[in-house]
Amino acid sequence: MKKVLTYVIAIIILQILLSFVKNHPLAVEKIYSSNFYLAIHTVLTFFHSWTKISIGDLLYILVTLFIITKIVLIIKNKKTVLKKTTLYILQTLFQFLICFQLFWGINNLRIPVSTKLNLKTNYELTDLDELTENLIKKTNFLQEEITKNDSVKVVFEKNLDQFNNAAREGYETLENDFDIAIIKHSDVKNSIFSSVLTGAGFSGYLNPFTHEAQINFEIPTIGMPVTVAHEIAHQKGIASESEANFFGFLAMNNQENINYKYAANLYALKYCLKEVRINNEEKFIEFYNQLNFGVRENISDSEKFWQKNKNFSSKIFKNVYGNFLKMNNQKDGIRSYNRFVDLLINYNKKYNLQ
Repeated sequence: MKKVLTYVIAIIILQILLSFVKNHPLAVEKIYSSNFYLAIHTVLTFFHSWTKISIGDLLYILVTLFIITKIVLIIKNKKTVLKKTTLYILQTLFQFLICFQLFWGINNLRIPVSTKLNLKTNYELTDLDELTENLIKKTNFLQEEITKNDSVKVVFEKNLDQFNNAAREGYETLENDFDIAIIKHSDVKNSIFSSVLTGAGFSGYLNPFTHEAQINFEIPTIGMPVTVAHEIAHQKGIASESEANFFGFLAMNNQENINYKYAANLYALKYCLKEVRINNEEKFIEFYNQLNFGVRENISDSEKFWQKNKNFSSKIFKNVYGNFLKMNNQKDGIRSYNRFVDLLINYNKKYNLQ
């Protein structure tokens, strides 16, 4: 029982330490994100950048099998099963938390981008309406430029190598204007668990232990460029989901390739329309009716994909991940993704989105 209590106390102490560190974001920036994290990222990238196979996905499988085997052996032993199983689970949880925070998680305690750019963190509904209207005009324009027909949806090749190259070029242009780590990152990889991710409702993720970024290769192509750039933002130590969305959008919006510019603006537009709908259904319908039929088709393809493949695990995973985000300084949980709209609106008001 002593060992069980020891791990419980250790986990509590770890959370107390993180609460203390949370109050010193400048120290996190200087000591962890700009030095320790970059050093560990460089080492990890050296070991996995040579292959397109996700080493992290393979490790997840091996670790899961090892944990299951260990628990089965404890149960088979039949002596003090509850105590030994509880101890093993607490030990594994503690090791997970320590490794997660050291390898990547402390980035959650960085200075927010809104603070660095001196942006407001809220907006009026009129600001949301204005940005949504501007995005509708731009998205409609780009769609017609690509297809030469406002009723035809935009279609382009699903090429992960090209998306990675575009994202890399996009971040090179952003590094001059933003405090983004100039680090070598490995390409975003096709996840072994794409089918699982589809059912759970996720487009991609970062492995915090290997710093590999994975994408769900089953998602509609139109959403892949920004998703790739979003996951690369996480590799660069940008932990906030809203900020990863923000930088993912900017990286693809800066492209010469009009397909990627369209994908970026459509991505931002969908988030804005979602927020409009939450606040005013009639306004949402008004905006939606302004969209070219081809743009609506692209949106419809994405919505149909997620609805068709949604299963019982989606709600479970979203709740678990939402609570995990809250534990890691993203107080809005799964809604943290939607705070991207706050950043867009206030960045646009101050710097004017192009």
